[in-house]
Amino acid sequence: REVLGDKTLVHNYGHGGGGVSLSWGSAMLAVEELAAGGSLPARAAVLGAGVIGLSTARLLQQRGVSVTIYAKALPPDTTSNVAAAQWNPFLVSARDDFFERAARHSHAAFAKLVGAEYGVHWRPNYVIGGGARGDSLRDLFRDVRDLEPDEHPFPAEHVGRFTTLMIETPVYLAALLRDFRQAGGRVEARAFGDIGQVLDLQDTVVMNCTGLGARGLFGDADLVPVKGQLAVLK
Repeated sequence: REVLGDKTLVHNYGHGGGGVSLSWGSAMLAVEELAAGGSLPARAAVLGAGVIGLSTARLLQQRGVSVTIYAKALPPDTTSNVAAAQWNPFLVSARDDFFERAARHSHAAFAKLVGAEYGVHWRPNYVIGGGARGDSLRDLFRDVRDLEPDEHPFPAEHVGRFTTLMIETPVYLAALLRDFRQAGGRVEARAFGDIGQVLDLQDTVVMNCTGLGARGLFGDADLVPVKGQLAVLK
């Protein structure tokens, strides 16, 4: 939370290494941060229309706030659209109370959206060369167990299996944007060149969900991109 002039900003980049997985939980923490000074505002601006921006906007709407999203790119042209969105936030480094709350809140939100409409499905996972999960989130995964040699085809002595949620980002983000608009949300395609343009907005509350864009827009030099690779099998 930051106050600049007459603006109250809440910076919500999500959780690196678990952006989609923890998106609803990240939004919850950001909205709590906004509400810490009292009641929620009647209206707010959200910068960015990736999974963090859309989740934050929807949660604000559900709390009665009128929201306008400002974004230079909308689904399907966001970074979130190419995320490998399996609910398995094991790369997140900050394993604190905030992480635990965000994880459990987000998992519960996704579990309510299972089905083709939102592209959220339960899928099995196999851990080659290691055992099944053993961390504090173990209870959120289904069918967690180590497999016997005759239960799998992999050339490894130890293989674990668990079932978790897979989010098809092209389907999911399109549905989230649809829900936002149907709830009365406004979307304005706009790129901000500097923080002064943000401060010129009429909204006095701004949720900064620009992700990697925050490095240039807000001068956050600590923000570093991470590159991953996906292998898609026919």
